[in-house]
Amino acid sequence: MEGNGHSSSSKSLERVIYRKAMQVGSSAPCKIWVMGFFCGVCIMYLFGVALPTLPIQQSHSVYPPVRRAVLWNFTLTGPDGATAMGELPSSPEKIEEPKENEHITEARITRLYNAWSTLLDTNQKVLKSSGMPRPPHLEDCRLNVERNKLFDSYGDNGTFPPWTLWKGSLSLELWGQKYSEYANQYRQYPPWIVGSDEENYPLTRQVQRDIWTHQHPRNCSDPSLRFLVADWERLPGFGIGAQLAGMSGLLAIAIKEKRILVTNYYNRADHNGCKGASRSSWSCYFFKETSLNCHKRAFELMQSKASWADGTVKVKENYTSKQMWVGRIPRVWGEPWKYLQPTTEINGKLIRNHRKMDRRWWIAQATRYLMRFPTEYMCGLLNGARHSAFGFEAAKLVLQSAQDDSSKVGTTTRTESDIERLVWSDHKPYIPRPVLSMHVRMGSL
Repeated sequence: MEGNGHSSSSKSLERVIYRKAMQVGSSAPCKIWVMGFFCGVCIMYLFGVALPTLPIQQSHSVYPPVRRAVLWNFTLTGPDGATAMGELPSSPEKIEEPKENEHITEARITRLYNAWSTLLDTNQKVLKSSGMPRPPHLEDCRLNVERNKLFDSYGDNGTFPPWTLWKGSLSLELWGQKYSEYANQYRQYPPWIVGSDEENYPLTRQVQRDIWTHQHPRNCSDPSLRFLVADWERLPGFGIGAQLAGMSGLLAIAIKEKRILVTNYYNRADHNGCKGASRSSWSCYFFKETSLNCHKRAFELMQSKASWADGTVKVKENYTSKQMWVGRIPRVWGEPWKYLQPTTEINGKLIRNHRKMDRRWWIAQATRYLMRFPTEYMCGLLNGARHSAFGFEAAKLVLQSAQDDSSKVGTTTRTESDIERLVWSDHKPYIPRPVLSMHVRMGSL
């Protein structure tokens, strides 16, 4: 009962309050006050929110759309939470360059590329052309051949070639000075071998030195010398890889029998590009496998019946195919192939030793020797191939890295420093990275 009485009294109080509120809300002063409140809110919104955005829009409109977007992306926050505009890098600015400037840049690259092409076509000196940036992807073939001839022959008084730790022109510069005692036949520094010993097959430097000394006796007229004269393989379907493997076998025979290997006809050099005595000869592309004097001596002995009779000179036909292709390789250096890093896998299993490891090691050594120094003709072919493949890219890089105004390129001649002329003379030509080298067997085509 008490609960019902309390509930009825509460409802009566609510009705009284509601009735009073309705009377107050219907009065004119209240309506005026409510209207004024809402008008004040609208005015505050208009002046406090909408109008301050106008200066912000004007400040942003100073920049074009692309640059404004870059500014927004490079807004930095300071330590106190305030924002500041960061320094813009130079690369985004290139986006805004007019197309005319892009055409000018491409025209400059094309002019430099064509200038280098002219040097190749006219067989001029590439690296010493006055007033022209040095093409990093091209070699001075004539200079390289002149230098390599000194590395591939004895001195006037029979001294050993200047094989030292110094590479390129530096070795020749110091050769005539007090450093000449550092070069002799017992030092294992063949200049055509690069990299550390760990980066080459076992005993590579020693083997290359020994092959060179075997193939280059000081006196080719020595009556005790014997020769093996052989044509390169030219059977249908034989690629250069098979030819090198066959000649490697003949070089092994020559070393075992203490003969000087002399190569004769090479079918891949039988064309008009190989001039004079280099036509139909391996020497069209690479230095001869022996000295010119020994080469002449071998062919003189071939005209003598006595030389044939006593075995002073032999030819490839004196040996069986088995001797040439799968014969025993020289054991002069022991068995260094046993230290080769295993790279043969069969059915997911790494083969650490197999019966072909010795021949793999020897073919690599023989091929490296036969291709030790390219001729000027071969160097020119490689220059042309590199220039055709990425000469335009090289020209672009040279112009981008130039320190002077591009308009001044070609108007001044810069003298090479001793560091460039001597120490850096053995640098290899530029090749874009990464680069993939792939060899496709002729029989797989």
